[in-house]
Amino acid sequence: MDLPSPLVVGAVTLVIAVSVHVWLRQNVPDAATTTSSAPVANPKKKKKPIECFLEEDPALEQARADSAQVFPLNASVCTTDGRVVRVKGYDAATQSYTIEEEGADAPVAETVSAAALVTPEVQDFFIYPIKSCRGVRLDTVKITQQGILHDRAWMFIDTTGKFISQRRYPKMACIVPKLINPHDENTAAVVLTAEGMDDLVVPIISEGQGTEMQVRLWADRVQTVDQGDAAAAWINEYLKESRGRREFRLVRMKKSFQRATDPAYAPGHDTLFPDGFPFLVAAHASIDKLNESLEEKIPMDRFRPNIVLKGAPAFADEHWNCFIINGLRFRNIRPCARCSMPCVDQLEGVANPAREPQKTLTRLRNGVELGFINGKENESYFGSNLIVNKPGTLHVGDAVKVLTMKTAVYA
Repeated sequence: MDLPSPLVVGAVTLVIAVSVHVWLRQNVPDAATTTSSAPVANPKKKKKPIECFLEEDPALEQARADSAQVFPLNASVCTTDGRVVRVKGYDAATQSYTIEEEGADAPVAETVSAAALVTPEVQDFFIYPIKSCRGVRLDTVKITQQGILHDRAWMFIDTTGKFISQRRYPKMACIVPKLINPHDENTAAVVLTAEGMDDLVVPIISEGQGTEMQVRLWADRVQTVDQGDAAAAWINEYLKESRGRREFRLVRMKKSFQRATDPAYAPGHDTLFPDGFPFLVAAHASIDKLNESLEEKIPMDRFRPNIVLKGAPAFADEHWNCFIINGLRFRNIRPCARCSMPCVDQLEGVANPAREPQKTLTRLRNGVELGFINGKENESYFGSNLIVNKPGTLHVGDAVKVLTMKTAVYA
């Protein structure tokens, strides 16, 4: 008798195997169905809820705003006789403060009148109309919830859509933007100026009037409007010696687009082209304190703040939680971690080869040394990032009233 061919045997074997597999699937439950009714097929991981570090107490803040008390407990304050003290108590009846001198080996409590303490006030306002270019000092500013009007409203990008900055092109510090009609959002224009270049007036090209493009600002994808070929030609000529084959464009954010701030620090807020948040405040005493440790003194413009305060102790702002200026309530959301840009001389457009002040700042004011929660040893801090509760107008000389202090500083 002839044996079946190998082809026939293979076919029969396959039929038997399939039949057994089907019977097992129908009659023998697998381990997943016997132990749980949950779906087996790669369930999506639930996103971990975002922990928010924002401190808010509206009732307490309003009570403090309505009171005569200018400094809350534990605030670091300057006295009129040149000392730095900490507030330990307040007597509403006499409007007097109990204070202790900071840094004293055996601090002694003393009672002083409000007149003996210096009330901080605004010394300077700065905006940086084009991100990473020279700042402009103003005496009066229009505050929006995205930042001071026209601050970081323009930005240079490369042809891949990534923003460019002084970190790679320090010569950008010598681009001095000038504003035409700065207080009118609709008719404002920016003038590009730099040594060796002709001035170029760049009228605003709004949404629907020019080429729209998505660009990258750190991890964010931002919808913008290109500001024209003339501005692109200007920046490409200015940076021709350092850009290689890269080419650049000037953009503005689409008015219909909102770039959200980090929800862990400022949920429900948005901003334009700053690295992260709408405002940066710094006490002028902070740069004086840092300069004590630097061989070559540097000006405040290295840190590119929006609001500079006088009358506040060095780095006191880091521990303020909420303060008001002319009725506007600012909230300190986190200390500002610094990159290498403070190493760039803002007048010469040249980076410090010794990486100062970054090296000294990281040694003295890193997140571990300062005790910040989530602070890193390789990150340095100078100034504080802010959000504001409503729009308004502020002036140099406006007084600052601190309402509440932080219970903890999250870096």
